[in-house]
Amino acid sequence: MQGNNTTFPTDQKLYKKIIEGCHDIAQQEGIEQRQSEEKTSKELLRQTYNGKHPKRWKKARAAKKKLRTLARQVIKELERKFLFIPL
Repeated sequence: MQGNNTTFPTDQKLYKKIIEGCHDIAQQEGIEQRQSEEKTSKELLRQTYNGKHPKRWKKARAAKKKLRTLARQVIKELERKFLFIPL
């Protein structure tokens, strides 16, 4: 019997998807972002994987908070730039 290859949509993965999605929208609309946060979010997501390990839970928790902050910043920036698009 073969196992199921399904992962749970954890908060961290959803934050990463938000950052990637906003980056894709900005590229499609021709909006220049200050920072894409692609590399940073990838590294932070990797740091959150070992959140249960006794020696790494602080770093994982901090990485999760940073991911959430980055996602919020990217959304705010995109909203701000959508409001001031010259026609």
